[in-house]
Amino acid sequence: MADAPPVPPHESAQRWAALMQAADRAMAEGAAERAAELFAAAAARAREAGAPEALGTSLHRLCVLRDRQGRHDEARWFADQALAVDEDAHGPVHPAVARDLHGRGLAALGAGDAAAAEADLGRSAAISRRLSSPRELLLTLLALGRAAHASPAPGDHGAAAFAEARALAGRLPGALPYALHAENGLAEAALKTGDPRAAHAHWVATTRLGAGPEAELRWRDALAAAWEGLGRVARAARADPADAAWMHSLALRALGPRPHPVGARALAALDALGAAPRLAPDAPLPPDRFVVVAWAPGRPAGDLAHPFGGRHSVPAAAAPDGLAVGDWVRVAVADDAIAQLTVVAGP
Repeated sequence: MADAPPVPPHESAQRWAALMQAADRAMAEGAAERAAELFAAAAARAREAGAPEALGTSLHRLCVLRDRQGRHDEARWFADQALAVDEDAHGPVHPAVARDLHGRGLAALGAGDAAAAEADLGRSAAISRRLSSPRELLLTLLALGRAAHASPAPGDHGAAAFAEARALAGRLPGALPYALHAENGLAEAALKTGDPRAAHAHWVATTRLGAGPEAELRWRDALAAAWEGLGRVARAARADPADAAWMHSLALRALGPRPHPVGARALAALDALGAAPRLAPDAPLPPDRFVVVAWAPGRPAGDLAHPFGGRHSVPAAAAPDGLAVGDWVRVAVADDAIAQLTVVAGP
C-alpha cells in the first residue's frame, strides 16, 4: 500500500489554526477537557509539520488551561515543554520564551512555590524589558509582585515590581485597571513591612484613580479590594471600628450583588465588628453625595468616602457644626478643592 502524500505546509497551518480556534472556543465555554483534547491535537499537528513556533504556542495554551483549572503541576510540565521548544528554536531572548516563563511562573505561584515563581517571572520581565514589550512587561511585573508578596522572605522586594508596574501603567493607554492593581500591590507590600500609613495612602490612591460617576465593572474588583484594605488598616492599625465598618461596607457596595472573595472577607470583618453592612449592594448613590467616615471635633480635618468617588480628606473649615461619622453630605468644589459640605438625607 502506498504511503499517503504529505500534507502541504499551508494546509497543515490552516488545520492547526482551526484546531486552536476550536480549543479557545471550548475553553471560553467551560468545556475544559474538550479544549485540552483540541490543544493537544494542535500540538501534534505542529510537531508533525515541523513547526516549532506553533508547537510552542499549543503547549503554552495547555499550560494556561491547566493552570486555570488549578492543575498547577500539569501546567508547569506543559510550560517546561513549551520553553524547551521555544528556547531551541529562538534562543534565550524571545517573546515566546518570555511568554513561557510567565506561564510557568504563574503555575508555580498557584502551586505555592513562590521562589520558583519569582525566578521565572523575573527572567520573563528581563526579556520583555530588552525587547521593549511594555504590555507584556506590565502583566509580568504584577505577577512578579504577587509572587514576592507570597514569599515568606522578609523585606519589600515585591514593592519594586509593583512600583515599576504602576509607572508603566501610567504611560500606557487603557491601562487604568492595571494601575489600580499595582497601587493595591504597593499597599499590601507596605503592610507586609509594617507600614500601615503607606498602605493607607496607596489604597486611598486606588479609590481616587478608579473614581467616576459609575466605575466600570472591569475595575470594580480592584476598588473593592482597596476599600477592604482600608478597613483592615482602620481596624488593626488605627483602632477605629466605625471607619472600618464603613470601609468594608463600601467594598461590598463597589462589588454590587456579585459573590466575590473580597466581599466574603468584608462580610466576615463586619461580623467580627458586630456591625451590619451600612449600604445595600444596589443602593443608589449620586456622584456628589459622600458619607463621613472619619471625623472628630477639634481636629483640623476629617475623611469622606464614596464607593465610586474615592476617599478624601476635608478641612474642618468646610464642614457645618455638629458633623459626625455616618452623616451624608453633598460636596461643593471650588478651585479643584472641596469648599463646602452640606448635610443631606442618606440613600
